[in-house]
Amino acid sequence: MTAPRFTEDQVQRYARHIILPNVGAEGQRKLLDASVLVIGAGGLGSPTAMYLAAAGVGKLGVVDFDAVDVSNLQRQILHTSDDVGRPKVASAVEHEILDALPEVDAVQTHLEPLAEPTAASAVPEGERATEAEALRRIVLEATGAEPRELRLLNTEVGLVAFLTLAIDASRPLAEAHALASDIEQRVRRAHPEIADVVVHTEP
Repeated sequence: MTAPRFTEDQVQRYARHIILPNVGAEGQRKLLDASVLVIGAGGLGSPTAMYLAAAGVGKLGVVDFDAVDVSNLQRQILHTSDDVGRPKVASAVEHEILDALPEVDAVQTHLEPLAEPTAASAVPEGERATEAEALRRIVLEATGAEPRELRLLNTEVGLVAFLTLAIDASRPLAEAHALASDIEQRVRRAHPEIADVVVHTEP
């Protein structure tokens, strides 16, 4: 089956992709036929969605059940002051770069959390105190500071630890990711009874 020909506008818009040896016309066609689901329309999801749309990804889904807050605007570039109070997914799919590209079918979906409220429950205060203290010590040893947030949840897969680390905003992103990965591995090695570990960094 012969692939559809590019329109004149597509040839001009995606010319820099088409002339790349590792992309070419075939690669650009794959992008136009691709579907991508972006989880979160915040600080990372915003530029991700914009670059995917600009690259010509044919179908772009955006998942986020939060609303735009004025404190989001300095980094979540899909949203503007006019969007404050609106669902982030609505603001995202109506952004000019997503809305203006005829190839891109931007859709908002999953306005509610994917998990049922009963799927996970917070560990009652006082329970698992040993694990909580051990996690604090691991973070303190690795970063020199206690975690900004530490939550333990009972889930269907077992005990899950959620850690939020405060990092210097000037710190390279790669270093922040490496630090989060290191702490995750430390927790897994020291506490195999914890089924999963989620480590999040923020300035």
